[in-house]
Amino acid sequence: MTDELIHYYIFQLTNMLVRRMAYLSEEVQFGLFGLVQLYLNNILSENVKVEYSKLEKDLISAIKNNQFEHWRLLSQLY
Repeated sequence: MTDELIHYYIFQLTNMLVRRMAYLSEEVQFGLFGLVQLYLNNILSENVKVEYSKLEKDLISAIKNNQFEHWRLLSQLY
């Protein structure tokens, strides 16, 4: 897993996903957020040393701390 690929995954799990699910019900969006949490934990568990931007750190923190609304708002900035 390269740095570039991890940044790409974070972008796909945030900005792009939030845009794709904008018209789905809140319940479905929250379910997708749960999948994001599982997927991100798998990616980050590979112990790859990546230098994250402040926004990426905030997004990862929101995901890990189950802060759905915060993640959704931050994702629009990424």
